[in-house]
Amino acid sequence: MHDIKWIRDNPDAFDAALKRRGVDVHLVSAATGEGLQELLDATVRTLDSAPMPVPLEGDVNPLGTRNSSLGTRNSVSPPRLPDERELDAQARAVRAPAAKRPKKPARSRRT
Repeated sequence: MHDIKWIRDNPDAFDAALKRRGVDVHLVSAATGEGLQELLDATVRTLDSAPMPVPLEGDVNPLGTRNSSLGTRNSVSPPRLPDERELDAQARAVRAPAAKRPKKPARSRRT
């Protein structure tokens, strides 16, 4: 739980605590829309950096390899279609290049 009054009184300390935990803070004004583009760019970068799931056979080869009348697999598979997720990943890299992040300082160990 967070104490909203304390956060309002100490916004810099709260932001620093979140950054130590690896949480990015984006300030947005609902009245003016200020900061919205930066938030959307950060959202796109976060979603684009998520690992790509392994495709299901039906996604890669929608024509299937089953003989529908017999319920058995055909010995000859239809040609594989291009993986649209790879094409989309290439387009995302152009559309929203990864932002350069400052390196985190090394933590000192207490003895």
